[in-house]
Amino acid sequence: MKKWLGIVAVVLNMARFGAAAESSADHLLGISFKLSTLGVGADIALDLGKHFNLRGGVNYGSYDLNVAMGKADVEGNLLWLTAPILLDWHPAAGGFRVSAGGIVNKNKISLTADPLEPIELDGVEYDIERLSGDISFREFCPYVGIGVGNAVGGDGRAHFACDFGIMFHGAPKVSSRAVAASSAAQDVLDQALQNEVDNLEDDLSGFLYYPVVSVGFSIAF
Repeated sequence: MKKWLGIVAVVLNMARFGAAAESSADHLLGISFKLSTLGVGADIALDLGKHFNLRGGVNYGSYDLNVAMGKADVEGNLLWLTAPILLDWHPAAGGFRVSAGGIVNKNKISLTADPLEPIELDGVEYDIERLSGDISFREFCPYVGIGVGNAVGGDGRAHFACDFGIMFHGAPKVSSRAVAASSAAQDVLDQALQNEVDNLEDDLSGFLYYPVVSVGFSIAF
């Protein structure tokens, strides 16, 4: 994470020199509200000069799941929680922008199951009282994208905003826990469950990117 923060700092310094202290914006700050594939969010943009803005914000979303799936009652939660730190380049000093930076990523998928019958793990059936697991991702992710909107632009206070980009979150990490109905079987169950986790991580290893699409509006101050 320190590596990416250092890169962001270098890019920001370059942007300040490139702007040459010249600003065509009528506003210093802009706030954007949006709906995206990362949830509901808000950004604050800071004018860095004629062609550059610094943008940071937060996105949040949560969805609870409660269903009967075959041999188990499953409860789950899908959590979206991210905080982007981006540099926007407006090459024509207008609304079109190219964005790059990093995203603090706390996205997580959690599942808990109460099996109604023996569950097969690694080719063997086990009596399990409770099975739970999480899927998480890299905590600091590079981001690149394009979009429309300049929250500190000079053409009025209100602006439309949208983004199309990619967050590079790396291979998902899987963790899981199980409680055996018989304590004597716990060690064997733990090993079988770890084998299943390793196989699932292999299956998910190609899921390295997450598409980011957002729409919203901004207000300049």
